Amino acid sequence: MLLHIGGTSPAGVAAVIAVIFLLIFAMSFAFGPVPEGERRFTAPWFRAWLRASTPRLAIAAAFASVIFVGSALWGGGGSSSAANCENPLAPLSGGAITDARLVTAIGALNDMTSAAQSGDTERMRT
Repeated sequence: MLLHIGGTSPAGVAAVIAVIFLLIFAMSFAFGPVPEGERRFTAPWFRAWLRASTPRLAIAAAFASVIFVGSALWGGGGSSSAANCENPLAPLSGGAITDARLVTAIGALNDMTSAAQSGDTERMRT
């Protein structure tokens, strides 16, 4: 559950999700049927809308909380991809990769495969 998008914190991700859910519910009620026959955007209409939307908003809050907790626990912590790029892995060898080296490596892999298939563990290790 890696949710560190561009260095965003878990709280930022949860806030974005909560805002998206809030906007979806607001749009569904603002442009949907008018609750209890009231005119739109009046105080009684808003109270009826809030009463009708409370369960949905609670579900959205619970979902955003689960995403936040999951992101905080398993989201990768404080490391960012930029920090990893600044410290690349050291090369395995200093030589250039040539056709001859690739052919040698493929031959060694084929030898290892045949040793594994024949059950020769000592030859496989070497």
